[in-house]
Parts: sequence; structure tokens; C-alpha cells
Amino acid sequence: MFPGWEVDARFLPVEALSSGTGVPLVLTRAGQDIPPVLAGIDAFLPAATAQGWPMRVIEVPGGQHSFDILNHGPQSEAAVLAAREAVLELLDAG
Repeated sequence: MFPGWEVDARFLPVEALSSGTGVPLVLTRAGQDIPPVLAGIDAFLPAATAQGWPMRVIEVPGGQHSFDILNHGPQSEAAVLAAREAVLELLDAG
């Protein structure tokens, strides 16, 4: 952790939905992430879907937090490329 970058553990992404504008979202879910992050994603996804947010979820079952930086390999590469394609598709749809 960097000095001055303390994480506010009370932040829940699901709470931010009501203040957003419905911009397209691409979310990667690393299956080996820390439990609070996974719980936040589990709360966020149905709420975002219910509000009609355009969204794509990229599943990375064996990924840990920051897999795209820490785990260079086929699974990470495929997830990053899938996320890029999802962004392009969502931008085209908008």
C-alpha cells in the first residue's frame, strides 16, 4: 500500500449506480480475488442489470486480483483481449 492511498473499505460500487449516467461497463471478475471484492461484484451485477446498464463481464476463474499485471499467461492474455473487444462492441452499440 502506498502512503496516502488507504482504501475506504466502506465503498460499495453498487452504491455508485444511482449517480451514474448508464455509460457502458466492462468488468473483469477474477475468481481468486479477495472475498470483499467478489462480494461487491456479486452485489453490483444484479443491481446494474436491473437498472439496464450496458455491461459485459469477463470471467477469469483462475485469476487473482491484478491478474492482468501479475500473471502473464494465456488466461490473462485472453481476458485482456476479451475486455478490449467488449469495450469496442459497447462503443459500437452506443
